[in-house]
Formats: sequence, structure tokens, C-alpha cells
Amino acid sequence: DKPFLKLFDTVLVNNGYGVSSRIFADMRAQGVTPWLYNMPDMEAAAGFLLWRVGAEGYIQWHARAATADPSDPTDGREPDFMFLPLTADRCQQVPSVDALVISTGDGITDLRFLQWLDGRASTDPKAKALRDEIFAALPGDWAAYAKAKPSLPALRQKLLDYAASLPPT
Repeated sequence: DKPFLKLFDTVLVNNGYGVSSRIFADMRAQGVTPWLYNMPDMEAAAGFLLWRVGAEGYIQWHARAATADPSDPTDGREPDFMFLPLTADRCQQVPSVDALVISTGDGITDLRFLQWLDGRASTDPKAKALRDEIFAALPGDWAAYAKAKPSLPALRQKLLDYAASLPPT
């Protein structure tokens, strides 16, 4: 797909193509806006990883659009994620939601905190130091990230501690 990159202004990129801050910077230099797509770690892709590699957004397409028959394990098409569990009865007695919905939501909240931190980093040295620390703790490409995943809860806690240290507004 790389030879066709110049034909687009926005592209969806997954770990099979190559997800890295270097690749995304090269794309941006060519006037192409990269989005993450169908990543194996949805929480990171919606938050810390998206922020670190410089993606514009994240799409988890197969969350609601299964192409394979989810009731048939012999269906040979690609396996798909289902945020809403498949049940024999449409109306469950107890509502259930796949935990991936919650972790993806956590990633979205992480991204909001990171964007807020970016905004504060230009005027607050403590915010800049924390931003630099978190940036350094996150590998800048998916392959390195997958091999040595940082503790997202620990990074999230650093953001929360910083926010709690600020005077009330």
C-alpha cells in the first residue's frame, strides 16, 4: 500500500502496515493524515499510543460490523471483535457489555488528559516535565510497545497526581 500513499489525504493504519511516530511524521510531511485502525490493544490505541505516535484518531471498525458469522466457528472469514456479546436471546435479563468498551473508554479519557497536559506544558514547567517523562516512557512504535508494554495505570496515575496537585480553579 505504501506506493499509493500519495493518493490520499487521510489513511487508516494498523500494526500490519507499521505504526510508529517516524512513519506518521513521514506521512504528515507528505500531507497525509494517519489514523490508527483495528489495533490489538484498543485501550492504548485510543489513548497513550495514539498520542505518542501522533495519530489523528482511532477507528475500531469491527466492533459493530462483523463480516464473519459470529455464531459459526467454521466461518473462515476474518475473526471480528464484538463489543456487544452475541446471545441466543436478543433481550438479556441482565445487560452486559464487553470489557473492551470500558478499556477503550479509559483510553479516550487518557487521551483527553494527555491533550490537557500538552496545553499546560507550554506555561507550566511541572506539566512539561511530566509530559516529557510520559513521552519517554512510551515506545514510539507498535513493535517496541508490544514487546515491552508500559504500565498504563501507572502513567495514568501520574496524570491524576499532577491534576490533583493543582490549586482549585
